[in-house]
Amino acid sequence: MIRALRQRLGLIEYQPPLGLQVSVDHVACLWVQRNHTASPTVLHAASTNLNRNVFQTKPGQIAVEDAESLAESIQSVLPPPPFPRRIALLVPDTAAMFFILEVEAWPRRPAQQNELIRWQLRQQLPYDIEHCRIRWQFLSRQNALHRVAVIAAWDPFLKDLEQLLKERNIDPGWTTLCGLALENLAFALDQPAETSIRRLIISWNRDSLTVSNFDGDNLLFKRSRTLTGDKDVDFETLKREIHLIMVYLTDYYSDRMPDRVELAGPLAGELADYFSAEYGLPAKPLITRIPGERWPQELPRDPVWLPLLAALTSNGGIR
Repeated sequence: MIRALRQRLGLIEYQPPLGLQVSVDHVACLWVQRNHTASPTVLHAASTNLNRNVFQTKPGQIAVEDAESLAESIQSVLPPPPFPRRIALLVPDTAAMFFILEVEAWPRRPAQQNELIRWQLRQQLPYDIEHCRIRWQFLSRQNALHRVAVIAAWDPFLKDLEQLLKERNIDPGWTTLCGLALENLAFALDQPAETSIRRLIISWNRDSLTVSNFDGDNLLFKRSRTLTGDKDVDFETLKREIHLIMVYLTDYYSDRMPDRVELAGPLAGELADYFSAEYGLPAKPLITRIPGERWPQELPRDPVWLPLLAALTSNGGIR
């Protein structure tokens, strides 16, 4: 599912060497030269924090409230010219809603498949589907039931970002969610014996937390929850979110509990210790899975760089 979904989102056809991440609390830019037998070489890396009033967020929606401040922040992290003008753009998970649809009668024609998906989304989206960019991927078939993963991205936000970049002669070669980039990285780091494990991948920032549950490469469920938004995430908030996740797993997936939990976000180390002690599940920060010799020497080993590094190198260079 991961590779197929990446292909539908454009992540395999073209993998730019330069990426820009726009998060709710910071903007970061990373430019690498990929090496097949060694860690990628960093040509430029810069990050800056954002004011808390730059964005307004709701579940599945995010709006630019202070375009001037955002534009200044983006300009401040870009490298001096010349640099690649076709880039990877990473956006917050709150810029989209994710669905797993279960359909009994799956059409053969692509046009009919698209229309069926849009009809299903109209029943579930809290806003007009015309404001969304839809990407989907067929997951699996069990008896007569077909499972389809769908991302409905909030189009007004993406257009605002794209306009800011076009004013600087920058073309987003492809756009993806930070959480999806981290999931791709987790799978790219696997050894052959690890591809069939059950895993829980949890990533978060000040604004939201995303959890994805996989049985091998089969996506069982994916959820994003809005967090505090107006302050940094504290440990107690994360513990409450973990409790809700574990209740859901126990209720619906007690026979397929994860073999491993991978964490990406502030306080990931402390949360891994708590996860293991409280629930008896092996947990570790995703960043610790990257061998030291594969992490770029010029880049601080800081989780803030994980989504960009994942997007720019998860097809090669990390492993």
